[in-house]
Amino acid sequence: MAFNELFIEPLLKNGFFNPVNTGIFAVILIAAVYLVYRMLGRLQISVNQHFFIALLPFILWAPVTRVLRDFAVAEGAKMAAAIGTQGWFATDLFYQFQYIRMAARQHIASMVPVDALAGGLSAVITVFPTPFSYIITFAFALATLLLALVLQAAGRRVGIRLEYWKTMAAAGFAALLLNMYLLPLPYLERLLPIAFLTLLATGVTYGLLQMAPRLSARISTKGFFTVPNAGIILAHFLDASATYIAITQFGYGEQHFLPRFFFESLGVWSFFLLKPLVIVPILWYLDKDAKEQDKAFIAFLKIAIFILGIAPGLRDSLRLAAGV
Repeated sequence: MAFNELFIEPLLKNGFFNPVNTGIFAVILIAAVYLVYRMLGRLQISVNQHFFIALLPFILWAPVTRVLRDFAVAEGAKMAAAIGTQGWFATDLFYQFQYIRMAARQHIASMVPVDALAGGLSAVITVFPTPFSYIITFAFALATLLLALVLQAAGRRVGIRLEYWKTMAAAGFAALLLNMYLLPLPYLERLLPIAFLTLLATGVTYGLLQMAPRLSARISTKGFFTVPNAGIILAHFLDASATYIAITQFGYGEQHFLPRFFFESLGVWSFFLLKPLVIVPILWYLDKDAKEQDKAFIAFLKIAIFILGIAPGLRDSLRLAAGV
C-alpha cells in the first residue's frame, strides 16, 4: 500500500514528488554523479568545454522529451474520456501508459510517417517521467559517447581526426531538433515574461554581488563572475521564472514537495529569493580555494547543478508554450 502511494500514484500524476521518493531520487542522483565522474576518468574523458558542448544537447533533449510526454498525457486523457474510461486512465498505470503511447505514436506518425520511429520514440515518451527520464537520458548519452569514442579511435587508425565531442554533439543536436519539430508550441508568446523575469532576476543578483565587497571587506567575489557561474544562475532563475508564471498566471501546480512547502508559507515569489540563497553560496564554496586536482570534479559538479536548473526550467517554459 505504501509503495503504491509513494511511487505508483506519483507516476499516475505524471511525476509528482513526495518527501520519500524525493529523498530516494536524491541519494541515487548523488551516487550517479560520483560513479559517472569515475567512469569518465577511466574513459580518459576530460571535463572541459568540449565535454560540455557534447553533453548540452542531451541536457536539453530531456526536458523537450518530457514536454512531449506531457502533451501525450493530455491527448491520451482525451482519448480515454471519449470512450468513458477516464477513471481507469487516472488509476490504472498500465492502462494510462497504453493510452499515452497510443497518443504519442499517432502524433509522431502524423508529423514523420516512419513507423519504426513512431513506435520507438513513443515507447520512450511513455516511460519518461522521473526517475526514468534521467535513466533514459543517461543511457542515450552514454551510448552515444561510447560510439563516438569508437569512431574516434577508428579514425585515428586511418589518419582521420574525428573528435568524440563533435560526433556526440552532432548526434545529440539531431535528436533534439527532431523532438523540437515534433513538439507543438502554439503559445510562444508565453515565453516572453519568463525571459524578462529570468534576465531581470539574474541582473539584480549580479548587481548585488558586485556591491557586496563594498559593504563588507570580509566578502570577496573575486573569480566568481565566470561564464559557467552565470549560466548556472541564469538556468536556476529560468526555473524560478517559469514556475512563477505557470502558477500565478495559468493555474499550474508545483510538483516538488519542498518548493510547495515554501510556496504555501511564503508565496511563489519566494523562489526568486531561495534560488540565489542556495545556489550562490554553493558556487562560491566550490570556487573558493579549489585545488588544481579538484577542478575537473568541480566542473562536473557545476554541470550537475546546471542540469538541476535548466531541466525543470525549460520543461515548465515549454509546457506553457505547448499549453499542456
